[in-house]
Amino acid sequence: MATLDIAAKLYRYAHHGFRWLPLNLLCAFKGRNIERCILTVGYNRSGSTLLGSLLNAHPEVVIAHELDLLPMSRSPRFAAWLGGRGRLVRLILERDRNIIRQWTSYRGSGYSYAVETGWQGNYSRLRVVGDKKSHRVAKQLYRRPDLLDSLRRRIGVPIRMLFTIRNPYDVAAARHLARLRKKGVIPFSSRRDYAPAKAERSWIGEENVSWLREHSDKLARVIAMFPKEDTLPVFHEDFVASPREKLREICAFCGVKCADDYLDACVSIVFPAPHPTRSKVRWTPDQVTDIGRTVEKHSGFLGRYAGHDAVPRT
Repeated sequence: MATLDIAAKLYRYAHHGFRWLPLNLLCAFKGRNIERCILTVGYNRSGSTLLGSLLNAHPEVVIAHELDLLPMSRSPRFAAWLGGRGRLVRLILERDRNIIRQWTSYRGSGYSYAVETGWQGNYSRLRVVGDKKSHRVAKQLYRRPDLLDSLRRRIGVPIRMLFTIRNPYDVAAARHLARLRKKGVIPFSSRRDYAPAKAERSWIGEENVSWLREHSDKLARVIAMFPKEDTLPVFHEDFVASPREKLREICAFCGVKCADDYLDACVSIVFPAPHPTRSKVRWTPDQVTDIGRTVEKHSGFLGRYAGHDAVPRT
């Protein structure tokens, strides 16, 4: 019985694969000039969506939004004899075509990630592809480090990592508020600088603090998987403060040049200053101390947030 089940599954994979084989081969041809694959890895609410959308506006870059590329590389449907690399490129391009509709009003927030004169949903010459999944990528690589080698074999080009980092107190607070919005407890606000009155601020959930601690441990292990030259830390606060300079640095890391009109268009949608989300919730002294220990433990990439200015008031 087990043999029949395996045979049936292989038949379905082969049938599905041959069905899309011509299109996969076409997409493999379109992606013949690909030089790098970029993965964003980091924390929730650390600016990875903004970063991915701006890179996606480059004429030579296509960054899929939360395609979940890593697990796909292990599927038999992506085997080389079924046009595996072409299928990966095809799915990245298909995801990219829908990007404009998603960016117009991202998850009902009223904020648009669409770059008016950018190449989102299109490209001129495809040289860099990637996936914006951030915290999920860290979780996947922590559990299955072999996924990285698998993706390298499938895509056939070097993989580089953009490590997105933000004040951990802001990350925990933003994650807490996002869950409340999703449940309908608090409404979405198009004003990113909106700050509730102190009496209206909710106590941050303990699960967000414990998640931050555990996720930081995972990130530390995942970072060690990449050679130092293949990793670029992107601090959210620095990026928002100097988007033009940072975006030029990121493009160089990705192996592409950026024109002034591209930089101008991207800078126009970056908000003027990072938002201290940590001040929009209420903290207990123990929670502040707990995150402080996490900052101290992972001072290699969180050390800059140990100062008094980065810590919320209780």
